[in-house]
Amino acid sequence: MLLEEEFEKALSLKEEPNSSLLMIDLVLLARSENISDKEIKATLRHLFVKYYEEGENNNEESRDKADKIADLLDAIEYDRV
Repeated sequence: MLLEEEFEKALSLKEEPNSSLLMIDLVLLARSENISDKEIKATLRHLFVKYYEEGENNNEESRDKADKIADLLDAIEYDRV
């Protein structure tokens, strides 16, 4: 499973909460496949930087994606996922 590609697919969903729920499911699936939280977080941080930088150019959709990733990283950090 290419984790980064799967997260990008989830982020491209327009409906909430489907996008966020799918991202949580991906984290759980990755963990079940013995992918460490460290690797999951690194992938999410990489995507966050990508979308944050795009968002700086007034790209609202990229800003929204960066916000979703930040929320998921917070949830992982505080063991809510």
